[in-house]
Amino acid sequence: MKIDLELEQKILKTLNGYAISGDSIQPSVKMDEAHAYEFTSFSESLNETEVITQSVLVELYERKYLTRHIYDRVFVCGSCDHWQINLREVCPSCRSLDWQKKMLYHHFSCGYVGLESEFKSTSFDELHCPKCEQVLRHIGLDYEKPSQSFYCHSCTHIFEEHMNEGSCFNCGNITDLSDLKNVHIYSYSLTSKAYQAIEKNSLQEANLEDVLLDKMSGVWSYDYFAYYLESQRAIAQECEDSLSVLIVETEAIGNFCAYAKKVLNPSFAISKYKNICFIAATRKSTSDQKAQLKKVIDDYHKHSDSPYMSSLFCVELEKEVEGQLSYYLDQNGLSFKEKPEGGFCEY
Repeated sequence: MKIDLELEQKILKTLNGYAISGDSIQPSVKMDEAHAYEFTSFSESLNETEVITQSVLVELYERKYLTRHIYDRVFVCGSCDHWQINLREVCPSCRSLDWQKKMLYHHFSCGYVGLESEFKSTSFDELHCPKCEQVLRHIGLDYEKPSQSFYCHSCTHIFEEHMNEGSCFNCGNITDLSDLKNVHIYSYSLTSKAYQAIEKNSLQEANLEDVLLDKMSGVWSYDYFAYYLESQRAIAQECEDSLSVLIVETEAIGNFCAYAKKVLNPSFAISKYKNICFIAATRKSTSDQKAQLKKVIDDYHKHSDSPYMSSLFCVELEKEVEGQLSYYLDQNGLSFKEKPEGGFCEY
């Protein structure tokens, strides 16, 4: 289903209530509902109909904001999908309800099997076989009572097992029990993803591009850049290589980002920090790194009148990168305050 902004905010508010209470989302019995259950509390908190509530829960489960657990199983009519089914036992021959439990007798001598009433057809208190008319005196010697059976008054059929069927009170459909639908009723619990959505107040999911790129400038996000640079520091340390970083601060940061992306090859990692600083890094020989990074500054200066302050430093491979970035960002900012017309610092 499509969740618009208004419904999204109601969902987040409702989920937040369950997050605070620690309760799971439980169904409650509702006799006039087709499946005998509804999510009354969730629906009331959401202020939506039960149909929309059910759709929301399915959507949240499919998007992994909720996990679900079997709460109950309900048999419903295969025709109208309603739970009000009357289970009844009928004659397997004619499906009549007019049957009765009867006792059977088995005469050993002639093999006749019949109802108890057939063997007690005389006025005397004796059992007579209706087939051979022999008197049955001793149970176990002359006859036996093999089992209790059922007698259908509608078709006179004798049977040992009745047939089960379902009669729907809602639509009148009569069906075999095997044709009834088995509906699962679920309860739901919030996942860690739901708690994250509550915290950021949005159900919109970030994709990989959102994580890696700064959408305004099209360069790497600073968090991913710092992570990448740290991994490169470890590689450079192991390979006895070097790693250089250029920091640029200018009001025309968007133009500078676009220019750097155009002139630098993919071996340079480019990022932006707090909308004011541009950072580039590469793993080559130290002199080659610095020469290329300085050339970027010099060439850009020929095409722009905007003042800028830039710092170029070589990463200390024994120390974590993020701390070094923070230090030189601060130094660059201080230099710009002291010298608003801009300049270049090499460390």
